[in-house]
Amino acid sequence: KVSKQFAIDISKLTTIYMKTVGLLLITFVILLASLPLPTKAIRAGGSRSKRDGESCDESMIQICLDVVNSGLKISTECCKILKEQQPCLCDVTKTSKIKTDVLSSRLKSCGILNLRCGNN
Repeated sequence: KVSKQFAIDISKLTTIYMKTVGLLLITFVILLASLPLPTKAIRAGGSRSKRDGESCDESMIQICLDVVNSGLKISTECCKILKEQQPCLCDVTKTSKIKTDVLSSRLKSCGILNLRCGNN
């Protein structure tokens, strides 16, 4: 009787152990799949239109352009970003709702003068 009971308990423990390991493995795979892959390429929303092959940070530019478009005061952080990304501004404004002449007048408060992009 003791050996039969022991065999049944071992069998139950093995089943519980295998189910637990299976659930942990599935959880690990789901977590691994949800993490972004590391990359040294262009960030999401970036492009290669900036001078010397540097990438543009279009997502940050767009956030600042939304502030410009809203008519709110442009923060010093946005001014810094827009100055650093100035070679990219014309490319981003092509897909933006803001007109180039409005943008140019608002960027003067950041010390960015003479933004000329063509047809926007």
